Amino acid sequence: MGEAVSEGVRIDYEIVGKGAPLLLHHGSPDDSSHWSRFGYVEPLSQRYRVLLMDARGHGKSDKPHDPNAYTLQSFVNDVVAVLDAESIQQVHYWGYSFGGWVGFGLVTQQPQRIAKAILGGQHPYERNMPETDGSDPEQYWRTVAKRFGMDFDALPAEERDRWLSMDTRALAAMPRHRASQEALLPRITTPCLMYAGDKDGLYGQAQQAAKAIRNCHFVSVPGGHLEAYQNATAILPHALKFLAGNRLGAGCLFKTGRILVPLRCSEPPSSPVPDEAKVACLACLGPLSPQYARARPLI
Repeated sequence: MGEAVSEGVRIDYEIVGKGAPLLLHHGSPDDSSHWSRFGYVEPLSQRYRVLLMDARGHGKSDKPHDPNAYTLQSFVNDVVAVLDAESIQQVHYWGYSFGGWVGFGLVTQQPQRIAKAILGGQHPYERNMPETDGSDPEQYWRTVAKRFGMDFDALPAEERDRWLSMDTRALAAMPRHRASQEALLPRITTPCLMYAGDKDGLYGQAQQAAKAIRNCHFVSVPGGHLEAYQNATAILPHALKFLAGNRLGAGCLFKTGRILVPLRCSEPPSSPVPDEAKVACLACLGPLSPQYARARPLI
């Protein structure tokens, strides 16, 4: 566990794994634990030094009730404070939903600190959301749940209790109006991967934004806004290939037991690999598909 201080606000974070640094930024009202909960951290930490931070107002970080504490600039500064606390000059960044919005702020305001950016379930255009002061937690969550097409009162009691335990006054202080960043899109030079669920109401605008960024690839994943986040297996192969700068099947390296052998996963099986051997692509860390359980060495 670690702590950084940004504008007098304590930001809590955790580091898992070793390798090139990769910072994961959750959506709102989630916290960093959801990345583990939905199956992202284990495969990512096999290759990357994963930084899991709680944004201000969320998780274990400080929770100001002043709306002026929740500007895009402040959220960008929070990420930079975590990087500075760990003496990290540049990092890969992955943000979903609210975390994607912060990501747009980073690649436009602090591009020198971001090596590559994965921005999911978000767009950079103007957006207005319902106002609520958070003084009535149940009413606050009914409003939020409705925005995501959910019925708060129909949730399991354990999930409702978890939501009600959060500081809704802090969450309500989050910006309800987000100014457009459209004019900045052509200036973005950071390599980006954008994605959204094909049933997400933000899908069209996310796809539109990706076309306006010169070095950006867009991926469609199944489901709505929440489903696209909760289904890590849909986006992880794309994300890992993007971060590694490799394409599966183009001379990936595979590890068989303790031996490192260059194999081409897209070629027909020829040279047998023991069934019991653990075979994984070192470029994307994805396990080989069953049809590639035996692969042909390039040598």
